[in-house]
Amino acid sequence: MPHAHGGAKLYHLGWRINGDSFDVALAVNRVLAAGGRAWRLHSTSNQLDAGDYLIELTASQRTAVAGLGLKSTPWEGITRCACCDWALTTGRAMARRFRTAH
Repeated sequence: MPHAHGGAKLYHLGWRINGDSFDVALAVNRVLAAGGRAWRLHSTSNQLDAGDYLIELTASQRTAVAGLGLKSTPWEGITRCACCDWALTTGRAMARRFRTAH
């Protein structure tokens, strides 16, 4: 199950709620470049759309994301979905399937 590490917390960063803005991809790219982690959702659930991200953000990163005009919401658990863990160091994606009781 994706979980944030260090002082970061897990947030949902969605395309639809952010008006399909390219700033969503920019924010994810910048967090990954800073050593953070993000998971792109491959399937739609009742709370998440395919293509949305679960992303770990520190308080200052969340402020920066908000500064782009993007909305992110805290995420406590994951419904059944397939996520993609972007491995920044290798530049390759590793597919993983996550599941909780939510």
